[in-house]
Amino acid sequence: QDCMIRRGKWYEMQRLPFVPGSDLVGVVHAMGNEAVTNSRYKVGDKVASVVPSGGNARYITLPYEKVIPAPQDTDSDVALCVTSTYVPAREALDLGRKLNTPLTN
Repeated sequence: QDCMIRRGKWYEMQRLPFVPGSDLVGVVHAMGNEAVTNSRYKVGDKVASVVPSGGNARYITLPYEKVIPAPQDTDSDVALCVTSTYVPAREALDLGRKLNTPLTN
């Protein structure tokens, strides 16, 4: 999807200025008071997330609930590959639980 957006071929074009990128892995640069108090993360932790857009930005601000830990000693490209398959799978399971499907009781 990101490649098609950059080429102007995606069916739903975004208004400019637009920063593409839906999957990201990065390092926590700063945290707000609520995140410091309520999350397990600290500055310097490697995290991953899936966002609607903006993942290719140098910096992005996200709620701490929207990130997951990424392996600290893993190359960011490898961590991105793992998390870009993990996050949609987890979201599907969460949706299944909400819908009370036979696979999730």
